[in-house]
Amino acid sequence: MQLFNGAILLSLLCFHLVGQGLLGEFFLKALIPGWKEAQREQGGRLFALELLLGLLFYLILILILKSVGVAWWISCFLPYVLTVQLHWRERFVRTCALPKQLSWMYLAWILVHFFLGLSVFDYFGGTLRTAWTNAYGDLPYHIGMISSFVFGENFPPEQFVFSGEALSYPFFINLWSAVLWFWEPSWYFLSCIFLYQWMILWILLWKFADGDRFPALPWLVLLGGGTFFSLQNNSGAMISQGLGFTTFLSTIWIPQRSSVLGIVVATAALDLFFRWYTDRQQHRNLAVAGLLLGLAPLAHTHICLTVGVFMSLALLFFLFSEKSHIWTRFQQICPFFYFSLCSVYALPFLLQKKGMITITYGHFFSPEALAVNSSLVLFLKNFAVPMILFVFLWGITRRHAIFLPLLFTFLCGWVLRLSFWGWDHIKVFVACYVILLMFWREFRLEAPRITLLSVPFFIFPTLVEIGTLFNKGDSFTIYSQEYFEAAAMIRRQVPRGAVVAGAPDHRSPVLLAGRKMYLGYVGWLWSHGIDYKKREQHMKSFLDLFSCENEPCVSYIYFDREGRKYWSRNMLPSDRVEKVEGDLYKVLQ
Repeated sequence: MQLFNGAILLSLLCFHLVGQGLLGEFFLKALIPGWKEAQREQGGRLFALELLLGLLFYLILILILKSVGVAWWISCFLPYVLTVQLHWRERFVRTCALPKQLSWMYLAWILVHFFLGLSVFDYFGGTLRTAWTNAYGDLPYHIGMISSFVFGENFPPEQFVFSGEALSYPFFINLWSAVLWFWEPSWYFLSCIFLYQWMILWILLWKFADGDRFPALPWLVLLGGGTFFSLQNNSGAMISQGLGFTTFLSTIWIPQRSSVLGIVVATAALDLFFRWYTDRQQHRNLAVAGLLLGLAPLAHTHICLTVGVFMSLALLFFLFSEKSHIWTRFQQICPFFYFSLCSVYALPFLLQKKGMITITYGHFFSPEALAVNSSLVLFLKNFAVPMILFVFLWGITRRHAIFLPLLFTFLCGWVLRLSFWGWDHIKVFVACYVILLMFWREFRLEAPRITLLSVPFFIFPTLVEIGTLFNKGDSFTIYSQEYFEAAAMIRRQVPRGAVVAGAPDHRSPVLLAGRKMYLGYVGWLWSHGIDYKKREQHMKSFLDLFSCENEPCVSYIYFDREGRKYWSRNMLPSDRVEKVEGDLYKVLQ
């Protein structure tokens, strides 16, 4: 049976891969005048672009269909009705055909990502484990969100760790997982889906970064970050010492999986932007870049917003600095801003991040580190290597109209904080880093070959950290068989939509069951800017949980070992609750 289901999963993955590519082709032809005639301009990256755009449109359509109550199976296939007149057979052949030439570097890229994807988490013998320290805290959040979509029908998406509030996290990557998982939600298949998503996204990044001609760039994105002052340490543990420019792989790409989708979208948009920048006749590329960023807020808000700010500033420089007629220039850049307005679809979710934007200098460094070192010293420890490359490239190329917008974007990120946790703002600097790498790619013919000597300085901290990590051979158990059995019981006994109170533990079986928690792990709530203090007081007073004066009303209490520790009691009041099964109790209203 497992083999049969595996064959179905593989067939569905292939079907979605073909269908989403056709969906992207459909929307490009419908929204971009003359796109069909201009396809020859796109070269080998055309399929990757259509696939990425099709995926984003597909997820938006899925979100709409599920939010109005359409069943999973119908929602899953209905968007492909738009592609019935397109060439499915030709697309399938193109998708499955191997490239005529495969470079050794590209093969190495695929192989490395196969093993990295396997290491994210594995499910074997009833236990779910990860090899990554930082994934231990983040993976339960993503798995809980996917479970809430599949098992809890959490649409329109609410905060599953804080019931009653709209989900303000960029959830597209997890919605995509749910689409692929709902038909056979086994934990082993979920690990396969994570592997599939990881490999597809990084292969797309290789294409958009033009890895065949500039193979260093994708590796610099994957292995960038880190400092020489945190070698042989978990860079995430060095944040309190002011070393916030952590290695991307261990602190962002692996644990914060939405950032991978975000960086792929950002790289695709930058690729299109620079193709227009070097050939102004390719104005359609600029329009598609705006369309990508307009669809991207729920892929990753910070990364795509930063790239959008850079492009907007660069286009304003172009508008007022070029010698051609200003009206002609305005007409050329207008489609970018026009399509960027597509981002309004995400406002119901983004508006939940109230008070997120604040003006504060030096917020990226922890107060403990600032008490010991000056901001300048910490800045140089974190950003010296990319800043040297930035200054060198600017001095060699003297392209002020493109380097000044990046400088202004970085300075805005330095002054404005777009996250509640100062370090979480790193995604803004990651986006600036990738923009700088795209500069390097575009102007590599003007820059001397000596700049390639900087590559080891960018990737060495990450390589050392990965070597140290795998040399230890640690494996972190996130969920044991006990958790899965408890989750199955909760799923069986608690109806969808019911609110469950339990110990706010990041590995709570309530989340694994796909049910909403009254109050989840406060570390997540704080970092996402949710005002949870009042509800936390209700939780700690305990008896307030039984009154339904404040929404949402608690219907069930999960009183396991962690719950008994949290509430410092061994029993629940028998006149207020009724035991359902195991450690699950129903609140008597």
